[in-house]
Amino acid sequence: MRKILEYRVFDLLKDKDNEKFLNKVKKENRDLYAKFLTILGNKGLEVAKKEYEYYDPNYVKIQKEKEKAQSAIQKKEKSKEFKEEMRKIGLDLIKDEVDEVEDILDKTVLKSIIKRINSDVSISTYLKSCGAKKQYKNEFLDIIKHPQNISLSRSFIIDSLRYGSQRDQYWDTGAVNHIKIIQYYNLSSKELTYSINFDMSYESIGIDSNKEMTFIRDRDRFISTLNKYSINIQELNDILFNKLSSVLSEDTYRRWFADWEIKQDTNKYNI
Repeated sequence: MRKILEYRVFDLLKDKDNEKFLNKVKKENRDLYAKFLTILGNKGLEVAKKEYEYYDPNYVKIQKEKEKAQSAIQKKEKSKEFKEEMRKIGLDLIKDEVDEVEDILDKTVLKSIIKRINSDVSISTYLKSCGAKKQYKNEFLDIIKHPQNISLSRSFIIDSLRYGSQRDQYWDTGAVNHIKIIQYYNLSSKELTYSINFDMSYESIGIDSNKEMTFIRDRDRFISTLNKYSINIQELNDILFNKLSSVLSEDTYRRWFADWEIKQDTNKYNI
């Protein structure tokens, strides 16, 4: 077997190009000599050269340099400086749109709603009894941290208003948002829309302590029907300052109680 191998090598080395290639392999990657001797004998010089390219020191060096450069790019892309640079570029591309939204937020209707809620006796009394705290948030400040998420064709949140009772030390953990209003804006249609949600559970609160449980449950069920999405400002004001204000008023409870007493007496005496 050894003799056959020696004759084979001898035959291959008769060709100067083969000899040159094998000498190159021996010099650069001695441990691969036997492998490429076999490839050369079985598949020929061109195939052997092609496969050896991946082991060529120059090729390996170039690949390492490419990997190093790519690693540096990826590291830079992860840096705060690069992200901030990209964010600024993104904001520059939609500067007019950003200015448009910020102009709306400068005179946001949610601020005027806060004033109206404060002056509405029924709503403000209920929220105070719940121990509810106001939380206004400019949601757009978070959105512009990632300008690519700003839609130029669909409505997106620009700010929000919450009145919540804190059950835990964090707003988002164990808290009840009794009133939650979100304002949306569509850059394409120039339209402002709103969503409003209520969580008026019949837990014991000050102003309900002397009310009949039947009324509280009926009232809270009615309030849950006021949850609405994609409404305009007129509808929002109607829900808040007509329907909600009315159902929370003491006059509404007095009228309900008077009717309820009559029904109780009617049932009692089988009238």
